Parts: sequence; C-alpha cells; structure tokens
Amino acid sequence: MRVLVLILGLGLGLLAAVAVGGRMDHLRAVGFGTSGWAGAISGDAGLANGDMAVRGGVLRWQLTGVNLSGPRWRVTLGGSDWQVQGTGRLTPATLRVVGLSGLLDASALAEALGGLVAIEGGSVTLALPDGALQAGRIDGQARGLTTAEGRFDGPVSLIAGPDGWSVTAR
Repeated sequence: MRVLVLILGLGLGLLAAVAVGGRMDHLRAVGFGTSGWAGAISGDAGLANGDMAVRGGVLRWQLTGVNLSGPRWRVTLGGSDWQVQGTGRLTPATLRVVGLSGLLDASALAEALGGLVAIEGGSVTLALPDGALQAGRIDGQARGLTTAEGRFDGPVSLIAGPDGWSVTAR
C-alpha cells in the first residue's frame, strides 16, 4: 500500500511540475506544438503565462487564479497603439474570454475591417485545440470603422458568424 501511495504521489508531483514549469520549448523538443497556430507561441510560454504573435499584435496570458470552476487568466491582445483585455476560462473544448474592454484595431479581427473600436463589453469563444473562432460579440464605440458595407462612427456591435465578423450600428 505504501508503494502505491508513493507512486501516486510522485506521479501527481510530476504532473504538477509539468503543468507549472513546462514550456513550449519542451514540447517542441519532443515534436509537439510546431504546426498551425501553436507555431506562433513563444518558446518560453507555458500554462501560467506566455505570449504569441497574432494578426497585427501580440496575445499575452497570465494565470490569475484557480477556484472550483477552474483556472482563469488575464488575457490581453495589443498592438503599437491599441490594447484589449479580458478574463479567460477553459472548458473541455473551448477557451472563452469574457469582460472585454479596451481599444481595438478592427483589422486585428479581419483584413476587411479597419478603424478603431472603444470596447464597452463582449466575449469571444475559441475552439480547442485548433483555436478557431466559435462565437464572438463586441460592443463599443466605433471611430472610423470601415467595412465592405461602409463606414461607422458611434455605437456598434461586432458579431462573429460563419462568414466572419459583421458590424451593426446600435
């Protein structure tokens, strides 16, 4: 019985060490995390914190706590003159970022968009492990927001759908 408890304790300790101290460089050394969106994650990134290059900016995450509903991260996406932040939570198949706020360069969402949005609220849900956008809604104040349909200034909602992001005036 003692041997079983000892083996279980060592196994749990090893899993905890990998979760806290593991880095992308470690995964890449054994052949994982080199393709698709995972290739953009910095080598020193881990579960607790890290960053990666995304369209027009840098995505950063920092573990802020763990409770009964699971871990939560402070997630920021920013470029040279804009930054958006929110709180990330994992489910078995998704990453959901809620409580969005900040200033967004709309071209970070889609090449067809331009201009800025001062975010008042919203959320996005990404599928795991591929990172595909499943759902999203961003409410805010547009400043010279351009789309294929025209130009927007004032209150808008950006909604993610199967064909990408759409913009509606509120």
